[in-house]
Amino acid sequence: MEPQSYATVWNTWHAAFLRDGMDDKQARMMASKVTAEACLNLAKEQLGIPVTRTIRMAKSDGWGLVIMGGLSILMAIFSADAFSAAAGGFLCFCGWLELEGRKRYVESLPKAREYLMGSQLGLLFGIWSYCAWHIFGGSAAVSSEDLALLKQMGGDSSGATGLITGITQILYITMAAVTFLYQGGLALYYWRKTKA
Repeated sequence: MEPQSYATVWNTWHAAFLRDGMDDKQARMMASKVTAEACLNLAKEQLGIPVTRTIRMAKSDGWGLVIMGGLSILMAIFSADAFSAAAGGFLCFCGWLELEGRKRYVESLPKAREYLMGSQLGLLFGIWSYCAWHIFGGSAAVSSEDLALLKQMGGDSSGATGLITGITQILYITMAAVTFLYQGGLALYYWRKTKA
């Protein structure tokens, strides 16, 4: 860690400890301890030594979100789909939050927990909103094009409509449940394994 960066981290933590009511001597000691830990974590990171499982998970998950979001934006540009572009931008933002939280965790900067958890909770909220829109917003209904195709194939459109709608709703409910378990579980993991 560069001397200037060391001083920035130390000053940030010293001020945070003073705000928490510590006396100056204790705040200086704690700021030095946290900054030394940040130096060690940063050195391990630069040498390719994993700091903790939390860091490895945050790095892969964060970059995964950024890549998926970028690909969504790219496909949306070619298909002129504004909704997909917005969803891709949202995924990129959640990925950036997680990577920023990881960086703050390695450098022992404040609010690492908030960034890491915010990424997962934001993603959970976004996916739940998308699922709710499909389940309750009428988009789960069968389109007129699908009904016309079903009639051409000789199928019963009245029975198939309810079946297709039901299957679609079950799929989105399952997606919402899996998201709750994964994103919610990861947010809880970050809360338990990182300091605020």
